[in-house]
Amino acid sequence: MRNSGQKVLVGVSLLLLVVNVFLLYQYRIVKRELELSKLTATDIGFKFPVIAGNSISGIEESYSLEDSQKKTLLLVFSPYCEYCQQQYPTWRRTIEQLDPSRWRVLGLTGEKDPAIVEKHLEQMNIGNIKVLLISPNDLRKTRLLYTPMTIVVNTAGQAENVWPGLWLNEDKSVLQ
Repeated sequence: MRNSGQKVLVGVSLLLLVVNVFLLYQYRIVKRELELSKLTATDIGFKFPVIAGNSISGIEESYSLEDSQKKTLLLVFSPYCEYCQQQYPTWRRTIEQLDPSRWRVLGLTGEKDPAIVEKHLEQMNIGNIKVLLISPNDLRKTRLLYTPMTIVVNTAGQAENVWPGLWLNEDKSVLQ
């Protein structure tokens, strides 16, 4: 009798251990999600860290948004984003009007497949821009939470102007 009682006690203890491990795992997930929900999008004055990702050709690259002579027009997009597709004509016209001696353009996407990105940019007629494929986690770290997003980054690597969502009729004089 005593032996079966010990077996039941050991069984209940193991069950409680498994439940506690599961609850601890669940707690960590909820805590992480709550921390992520506290993130705010990139705002004016945000200092960008060096951004690491893969080029369309698959080469790992790091990109600093600090440049002593040129500002950066940062374009955040997703090939599957319907609003990004509406944004491309405005971006295309804007890129064509920029003075390359004063501006550089960088596209960022969370898409993992470079072939999808390359095909998408060709279809949208967005050519000759540097594009980095970065992880969704790195997008969050750099506070790039929306697509599309258009950001003017000054020579010190700080966000000077930020347009989350569609940027269709806003004042583009900041690009002069």
